[in-house]
Amino acid sequence: MAGKELKFNWPRTRSLTAIGLSGLLMLISHQNCAPASGSSGSSQTATVGSGQPGGPIIQIDDGNTTTLQVFFPSAQTQLTLQGGAAVVRGSCSSSQDGSVLDWKLTALNVDGSQGSQIFNGYATCTGGAFAVDLTAANQLTCGDSYELSAQFGFVTPGMTVVSVPCAN
Repeated sequence: MAGKELKFNWPRTRSLTAIGLSGLLMLISHQNCAPASGSSGSSQTATVGSGQPGGPIIQIDDGNTTTLQVFFPSAQTQLTLQGGAAVVRGSCSSSQDGSVLDWKLTALNVDGSQGSQIFNGYATCTGGAFAVDLTAANQLTCGDSYELSAQFGFVTPGMTVVSVPCAN
């Protein structure tokens, strides 16, 4: 037995290699068959509003659990202090009910670029809506504009420009 050499079995190796490569080819050819995000039309969200800035908004959501959208009803919001409270309301995905989103209020420079951060905090998505409490807004300068942005994690934030009217 010591004098016997082991021979390499080429036919068996070739057939196993062919089977392995064809299996790999089948796996690779069927990878990423799902349509690109947003191109299938399966995610349908409609927003119905009153047409008035700050008016009521009703979001009709298809129940897509991967939607993490946060938005405000209008691009510009005038902040009014009523009874010492200032609240800006926004909409979030109803599938994120109970989730906490973070928000920040940033001063806007005269040229529209972002300045320094004034306030930040957290809000809870409840029933497809959230509220940002800006009660400390009495420190804001009237006539100036501020950018309020809110978001879940690292997704694209919802934004609105907040302005504080000057008392006459």
